[in-house]
Amino acid sequence: MPTFYGLGWNVGYDQQGRLRLNHSGAFALGAATYVGLVPAEQLGIVVLTNAYPIGVAEALGTTFLDIVLYGNPTQDWLVLFKQGFSTTPGTPLGFDYSKSPPAPTQALKNSAYLGSYRNDFFGEISIVEKEGGLAIIQGPKKMTFAMKHYDRDTFTYETVGEYPIVRNGITFTIGPDGKATQVVVENLNVHGEGTFKRAEK
Repeated sequence: MPTFYGLGWNVGYDQQGRLRLNHSGAFALGAATYVGLVPAEQLGIVVLTNAYPIGVAEALGTTFLDIVLYGNPTQDWLVLFKQGFSTTPGTPLGFDYSKSPPAPTQALKNSAYLGSYRNDFFGEISIVEKEGGLAIIQGPKKMTFAMKHYDRDTFTYETVGEYPIVRNGITFTIGPDGKATQVVVENLNVHGEGTFKRAEK
């Protein structure tokens, strides 16, 4: 059945057409949580754990709802949620930057990367100098994150938030004049919307 996201809830409908609401959270706090609601049945469950998110809270909550609504679990929810959580945010998005490249190539001078970059989805980011290195400024709060060189025109940075922190890639495309023309911010590029083009001055 199709699902949607609205006002902080995952929204869907079951085979009987009943509205189903759910959400998970508190991942980085080591306290994975889940809440599931079936408003038409005045039914709900909250599962609180003190464990890393691997799908246990979600599986327990969904199994409970199945038992109440259908008399038994409709499938092995723990297996399904464990598979889903193996690729949640907090795991590397296609590349593990914790391992150094065997023979890294030196970056260009900082000036090649500095500037403002834009895209229609996320707006503007800036690459600035910070303590002799580079940093990325992004988001409506203009948060600044230090960048670490990885290989040639690829850098990494660590985000903050609810999910476990991993290093994410920032890769520049260099133009004929020796300056970056665009940058791909990996954790913003999950669905292809993370390419920022240099803003015209």
